[in-house]
Amino acid sequence: MNGLLVKDIQIVLKQKLLLLLAVVFGVGFGVTNNDPTFVMGYIALICVSVMVTTVSYDMNDNGLAYLLAIPSGRKGYVTEKYLFLLIFVTLCTAAGMIATAILNAVTPGIMDNVTFLFSVTAVWAGCLVGGGIMMTIQLKFGAEKMRTVMLLVAVVCVAVGVGLPKMLPENNAINNAFARFEIAVQNSPMILCGAVVLVGAVLWGVFFGLSMLIINKKEY
Repeated sequence: MNGLLVKDIQIVLKQKLLLLLAVVFGVGFGVTNNDPTFVMGYIALICVSVMVTTVSYDMNDNGLAYLLAIPSGRKGYVTEKYLFLLIFVTLCTAAGMIATAILNAVTPGIMDNVTFLFSVTAVWAGCLVGGGIMMTIQLKFGAEKMRTVMLLVAVVCVAVGVGLPKMLPENNAINNAFARFEIAVQNSPMILCGAVVLVGAVLWGVFFGLSMLIINKKEY
């Protein structure tokens, strides 16, 4: 598994210019829009996209068949990908957090500590889940079909997010649960941060399991 990690690190380092440009553009947009949170989210999102491309590299020239035949096997391959995703997302979120903190220090008063902490946890969890979704879809459908499937997933998510609240009655269990949660968050913002981290970690585990099922059923 160590060899797989080294391989993916080398692939990512080949795109170091793109990562550097992501930091520069993220900071630039954050300064011009007076929005430090954008810096963190933009940097982490670009980094996750770069990380997921390692699967495309593996699939070139039937390379995935060879990687799955080495001693680490299919389980080791998927485990390494999700471990690398976790490490890479954490490092990229930390880099974005540092850039955001510096920007916030230069222009004080833009963001309070609670908002900053929530932004960090939301970006970390969101990128972890987003990376898991992209990796699962790519392992299932391949790099070429991934864009189409991702677009369909986005359309479905938007449709459900917009349509579901309109279909439910005003006084329903979901709205009541969110109302109680909002009250709890107002009393203790750390509850929200903890909930975001927990949901992100759980969904990361779910997509890890799905990817494992997909890779075990695939024939190369």
